[in-house]
Amino acid sequence: MAAAATTTTIFEPMSPSNTRVGWIGTGVMGRSMCNHLIKAGYKVTVFNRMLSKAQPLIDMGARLAQSPLAVASQSDVVFSIVGFPSDVRSVLLDSTSGALPGLRPGGVLVDMTTSEPSLSVLRYFRNMNYNRNRRVDRAGLCISFLNNYEAEKKVTAWELREKYLGDQEWEAQVVRFGSLQQENQVRKEAIQGKELQNQSVMHENEQCNGLRLKELGREEVPCPDRTARAVRISAAATIKGCHSVDAPVSGGDRGAKNGSLAIFAGGDKTVIDRLSPLFALMGRVNYMGATGKGQFAKLANQITIASTMVGLVEGIIYAHKAGLNVESYLNAISTGAAGSKSLDLYGSRILKGDFEAGFYVNHFVKDLGICLKECQNMGLALPGLALAQQLYLSLKAHGEGNLGTQALILTLERLNNVSLENLASSNSDAN
Repeated sequence: MAAAATTTTIFEPMSPSNTRVGWIGTGVMGRSMCNHLIKAGYKVTVFNRMLSKAQPLIDMGARLAQSPLAVASQSDVVFSIVGFPSDVRSVLLDSTSGALPGLRPGGVLVDMTTSEPSLSVLRYFRNMNYNRNRRVDRAGLCISFLNNYEAEKKVTAWELREKYLGDQEWEAQVVRFGSLQQENQVRKEAIQGKELQNQSVMHENEQCNGLRLKELGREEVPCPDRTARAVRISAAATIKGCHSVDAPVSGGDRGAKNGSLAIFAGGDKTVIDRLSPLFALMGRVNYMGATGKGQFAKLANQITIASTMVGLVEGIIYAHKAGLNVESYLNAISTGAAGSKSLDLYGSRILKGDFEAGFYVNHFVKDLGICLKECQNMGLALPGLALAQQLYLSLKAHGEGNLGTQALILTLERLNNVSLENLASSNSDAN
C-alpha cells in the first residue's frame, strides 16, 4: 500500500495487493500465525529479538527488520504477540524503537499478546518530573499538575471527559467505582468547574500518581499499579491518526499451526471488519466490544482453562491411583460431559510425558496473575482461579516455567507422591 494511498484505501478490503504486513514476535505462536500470512501472499516484514526464531519465516520470503520501528515503517498493519506486558510497551510504544513511532497515519496496530485491559476510572497517572507548566500527555492519557498551580490552568474532570473520553467509555469506567448517583455527582462537580486539586490530591509512588476529586463521596479514585496497556496503546495510536486493536488468541500451538485459533478482538468494529481477511487466515475472529474488551474476554478464557486443566490432571491422577488404564479412561470421557479442548490438546501429551510448550507455564502464570488483579479490582472471589495460580506457581518454583501448561501434572505427582512416567507405553503393554 503506497503512502499516498493509505488514506484512500481505508474502505478497501485488505489483500496481498494493497496491504503490507509487519509481525513482531515469532515464538511458538507467532511464527505459525505469521506463516499463514506469508503463504497467502502477503508481503511481511518481521522482527524478533532472537534471529533463530525468525529464520524459518525469512526462509519463506519474509523481510527481516532490525527494530519494531523499522517493521512499522514498512507496514500498513503491524501484529505483535510477545511474552509480557512490559514487552508490549517496549515493542509498541518506545519512543526510539517502538512500532507506533514508525507507523504512518492510517496504519493499524494489532496486539495479540494477553495483557492488562483498562484498569482506571479516569486516567493512568505516570511518575513525572513536575515543572511549572501543567501538561497533558495525550498518548498515555496522563495529566500532571504544577506545584505552583495557577487559576488559568485549571483542568476539570468534565474537560478531560469531553476531550479524551466518549460518553460510553466514561459510563463504563465510572460504574466500577460506585452507583449512578456517584457518577452524577462527578458530572455535577465537573460541570460546576470543580478543579482537580494539586495539593493533597497527588499521591506519588513508584508506579503512578493517585488522584483525588474534591468533595467526592469516597474521595479517592484508585489508580492502578501498572499501565492499562490496551487503552494506553489505543489512545497513543489515536493521537497519531492510527488505529489499535487488542486481539489476544486462544487455541495453543496446534490452533496456531492449523489456523483455527479463537481471536478475541476489542476496538473499533469498522477497523476489525477491515482486518477480517487477515484474521481469517489465523482462525475465527470474535468481536468482543470496545478497546480492552478483547483482553477481558481472553482473561475469562484463561480462568476457564485454568480450572479445566486442574480437573484434567486431577482426574488422571485419580484414575491412575484407582488402577484404571489411563489412556482408556481418557478416551472414554472424551465423548462425554467431561470432554474438552484441553483434553483433546493435552491428554495424550501428558501420557507420553511430552511437556514441550504450546503455551509456556511462565506466560500462563503471568495471565493468571493479571486475572487475580482484575478480580481484586472488581471485588470478585474466584477460588478456583487462585488455586490454579498457586499450582502453576509451584511449577515455576521448580524451574519448570518453560514447559507447557500440561506440565501441571508434575505438581500433582509431587503432591501425591506418584509418578506417571512412561504411562503411555505401560498402558499399551497392558492392552
